[in-house]
Amino acid sequence: MRTLTTTLSVVIVALAVQSAGAQPTGSTRYHLGLLPRHHWYYHPYHASTAWESWQRGNAAVIHSQGYYNYMTAAARGLHADAYRKEIYNREQAIQSYFTMREANRQFRAAERGPRPDGQTAARLAKQAAPKRPAADQLSVTTGKVSWPVLLKAEKYSDLRSEVQAIFSKRAESGSIDAEEYGQVKQATRAMLAELKKDVRQVDPMDYTTARRFLESLTYEAQFPLI
Repeated sequence: MRTLTTTLSVVIVALAVQSAGAQPTGSTRYHLGLLPRHHWYYHPYHASTAWESWQRGNAAVIHSQGYYNYMTAAARGLHADAYRKEIYNREQAIQSYFTMREANRQFRAAERGPRPDGQTAARLAKQAAPKRPAADQLSVTTGKVSWPVLLKAEKYSDLRSEVQAIFSKRAESGSIDAEEYGQVKQATRAMLAELKKDVRQVDPMDYTTARRFLESLTYEAQFPLI
């Protein structure tokens, strides 16, 4: 009687599912006795035995180790390639630097032209040197200095007196020593620095005359009287 009741229950459930229009799931079909116990649908994602499960786990570990080794080797290859490219770029940069420097040197040499020989260099230096004061600017016999108009201003009084004293001494002794030459040079530089402050307020011709006169006095102080 109990077996008959169980069978009737199974049939009733099956008919109810069928009448509802739904397909029974694998577990329902198994409980209803519609599928064998070891059908593939019942165990779709699991190993069927412990040995198979161990084999699959072992294979996964081996696969992971192999993939790790592969990725490590690929990363080392990329690093080595990047390092080679870095070295190449540095070499190219260094080569470009020296190439540009050499090109610049050649350009400057071409701009300067050939170097002058000894005689030409001496002639050019002589031409670039200031002219010595004329007789009406500096008396050889008395050492009297005839100052340009701009340098006669009161603010140059002390410097004029210092320079005048040294040239008067040269007229008496025939020469001045290194210390006195340094004093003349320092005084004329101070006068020139003060003159430059008024460059926009004075006549350009007067400014040029005064500047060249100071340069000629400094140059003249190097020479003894003959």
